[in-house]
Amino acid sequence: MDGGRIQSALLSEALGCFFPAVDSIEHQMGLGLPYRTASGIVPMNEAAAMYAVVYFLSSLVRYQPAYMDAISENSDAWLVESFVKSAPSQLLRYMVSATLGYSLIIESA
Repeated sequence: MDGGRIQSALLSEALGCFFPAVDSIEHQMGLGLPYRTASGIVPMNEAAAMYAVVYFLSSLVRYQPAYMDAISENSDAWLVESFVKSAPSQLLRYMVSATLGYSLIIESA
């Protein structure tokens, strides 16, 4: 069985748990465990998690700018800054992958 058929079988059996790797050619896919709530299970993958964090941070910037300023002065501000710099390109890669139906990986030389 070739890799494409294995990936298709896994994606159909564990819908919402496996997602394509869009970072590099070293990994073919990723695994995201579902988020369990009182009312059921919500599929979770890297793209959904990034969107949720970006949405939360954008709400802070708009509605709680003083709190966001306090975060930026914290010693862990590098974590938020690092995420904010990498998330847009990652989300774009996931959207392109979902639109095209296959992963397009662009690596710098």
